[in-house]
Order: sequence, then structure tokens, then C-alpha cells
Amino acid sequence: MPPAAPMAADSHNGCPPRLDLLDESLKVLHEFDVGAFEGPWKIDASAAALRAINPIRVITDAIKVQPHAGKELLSVAIGDPCVFGNLQAPKIASEALIRAVQSGAHNGYTNSLGLPECREAVAEYHNARLPRCQRVAVDDVIVTSGCSQALQVVYACLANPGANILLPRPGFPLYLSLAQYFDIEVRFYDLLAERGWEADPEQIRALTNKHTVALLICNPGNPSGAVYSRRHLQELADLAAGLRIPIIADEVYGGMVFEGREFVPIASVAHRTPVLTVGGISKRWLVPGWRLGWLILNDPIGVLTDSSFREAAVKMMQMLMGPATITQAAVPTILRETPAEFFDGTLRQLQAGADYCVERIARIRGLECPGRPHGSMFLMARLRAGAFPAFESDVEFARELLQEEAVVLLPGTAFGAVGWLRVVFVAPLSILERVWDRVEAFCDRHAVSGETLPCKE
Repeated sequence: MPPAAPMAADSHNGCPPRLDLLDESLKVLHEFDVGAFEGPWKIDASAAALRAINPIRVITDAIKVQPHAGKELLSVAIGDPCVFGNLQAPKIASEALIRAVQSGAHNGYTNSLGLPECREAVAEYHNARLPRCQRVAVDDVIVTSGCSQALQVVYACLANPGANILLPRPGFPLYLSLAQYFDIEVRFYDLLAERGWEADPEQIRALTNKHTVALLICNPGNPSGAVYSRRHLQELADLAAGLRIPIIADEVYGGMVFEGREFVPIASVAHRTPVLTVGGISKRWLVPGWRLGWLILNDPIGVLTDSSFREAAVKMMQMLMGPATITQAAVPTILRETPAEFFDGTLRQLQAGADYCVERIARIRGLECPGRPHGSMFLMARLRAGAFPAFESDVEFARELLQEEAVVLLPGTAFGAVGWLRVVFVAPLSILERVWDRVEAFCDRHAVSGETLPCKE
């Protein structure tokens, strides 16, 4: 049998093109009434996108002024441990990432929930601080693009009509931003500086109703620097169990605690409460730009499975996708082989910075630090009532400080704490000294006479 004739380049299924149909199509296009669509374009942003507000960005725009021309700009406002260069990621992390790239084995997609060996390493790392009966499995771990995506997934899964969420005040602004985006009502519970930034369980109880979907707890704290005791965490876990609400545990600063304090994952004491733990390598390993986080479903009595939360979380990650596969491939080495000396060295620098800031605040007119930091990278300094009558708010104080002294501090208003300032103490002591020298000079010019109180434990 002779071979089939080759198909013409402009034919379809071996048939010649219908030129009469092409002519008809061109005629329709020619006669199309463009005027029927005259008028304004309809490109309206969604209500959800317009609700999304970054409080820090709003505040920084409000204090945007030209700093003093004759002074170098000094900022202790950004929560990035790498910004000054004095804190560096462990060498073993960089080497693990390079090996993952050079292997050529991790250039493709991986499972939507994360690379299996990465999830296994995260589960192992998390389980090291949990009692045996509370430990999680690989299937309980979801690898995300930083903690921000982990929180996004949790909020998306809980955003039922009429839902409300309990958030700490002061707290990380993203908590509020995500609630606004997903149209979840926010109910703030106060963290009490004079009590080590602990929460009041009775206030939480009073804020809760049948539409409350979660209680969010940040430990170690941002912006407070608080590290909660096992007793307080047990108290909150038992409260959540009684109220039948899950806990969202932001533990991205887990392990970053100073001498004399212990980091206790709340999942280790929540025997009857589901805990949605978000964490990552960004802060403890000093690599926030690597965007590697996780969401861990601690589900001791099967509540999350029975509620279809797991199914929803999986579907969210199938849509969102996680971090780069090569970064995930480096995680097992990073979590298992980073030497303890690296963490000890980082914490020594952070504690020295925190202690220095506390000491300086105690000597500055009009400032006080009633809740000393015991971990993370932050502390809160309070403007004493009536000390700065020329300024109507902490935002105005920060704006004038920038203009006169070229120092950037974030007003507490960005975190829900009016009349406070958040300080990031990751900078070298030489820079912190210059910062506080300028703040002290500024306060000496603007504060009314009066005593200052030392920072309290």
C-alpha cells in the first residue's frame, strides 16, 4: 500500500480549508458595532482587596518627612535580623542550599504540601519539644512560603460568614490585615505590659461567642518581646478547650529566648485543644528572604479532621503553591545539623542589644519600659503620660524624631498600642548607642520636667 499523502499545512483533518466560511467571518467582524461598547471601562477592584490594609505602611507613610540633612539615617524599625550585617545565617544553611541547587534534583515541582523529606524534618524538629502523646506526623505538616502564607491559609480556611477572631493587642499588623481581607470580625484582647505582656483569660472569655473561630497567640512576642511561661500557656490552652475554639500559635520566634527563660510550644500543653502552629526558618536561622515557613496541624483529639479543616488546607495549598523546591531540599540539613553554637551566638548578641536598650530607656526623660523583653527581637517603650505635650500622638513623636534626629522608630499605633514605640534591637551596639544618644537629645528638648521610671521586670 502506498504511503498516505502528507496533509496540507493549511488543512484540517485532511480536508481543504473552507474559504467561504473565512470570508463570512471577516464580514461579521467588519460589521461589528464597536459603538455598542462605548462608555467607561469596568475595571473595579474587589471589596476584599480594598479592605486589605497594611497598618505599618499606613503609619510609615504618615511619618514620611525629610530627615535631618546633616545626619546619617538610623533605623531600628524593620524586623529583619539581616539588615545590619552583624547577624549572619549559619554556613551550614548556605552550603545545604548550594548543594540542593548543584544537584539538579530539585528544579521541578513537588507535592503541594511540600517536599516529603522537608515535611519529615519539620515534624521531627517540632516533635523534639512535645511529649510523646502530642507528637505530629508528616501528614500534619504543610510547607509554606513563609509564615505569612501559613497564616493566610489558616484564615482562608476559617473565614465563614459572620466569623470573628481573637487577636492580641499589641500584635503583628498582618493579623489584622488578613482578617480585613477575609472579612472576619476582629476582637482584640489586651496584652498587659505590667504582667509581662500576658493576656487576661477573663477578657478572652468575655469576647468569645458562637461565631469565634480562633484565638491567636504569638510567643515569643512581636512587638512585645514577651516569652510566656508554661503556666500561662497552659491556662490559655485550657481556656480555649473550654470555649471550643482552636488556637493559632505564631511561633516564628520559637527558640529565640534569653537566658533564664524557656520556649514552650503551646501545642505541648494543649492536650484537648487543636493548635495550628505557624513557624519557619526566617528568624531563628536569619534567612527571612528564603521564604520558608510551615503550618503544623496539632490535632490531639481529631477535631480538625472531623471539621474538614485538613481538606480545606490541602485545597488552599493546591491553589497557592509553596516555596521553591530547592529551598525545601535544604531544610533537613538546616534543621538537623545547625550547631548549637550558632544559636547561642545569635542570642548573646540579641540579649546584649535588648539589655542595652532597656538600660538607655531607663535614663531618658519621658520614656519607660514596663515590660522587659525576654526574647524575639523587639521591645516596646512607652511615652509617659503628659511627658510630651507638644506631640498629639506617638505617630507625631516618631515623625518629629525622624525629622530632627534622622532616627526611625515605629509608632505603637501600627501595632494597636497608642502611646508606645516599637524598637528592634538587632543592630550592633555601636549603632544602638548612636540611636539612643539621638533619642535622648530629642527627649531632653521636648519632654517636660519630671522623673522617669526605670524599666521593670
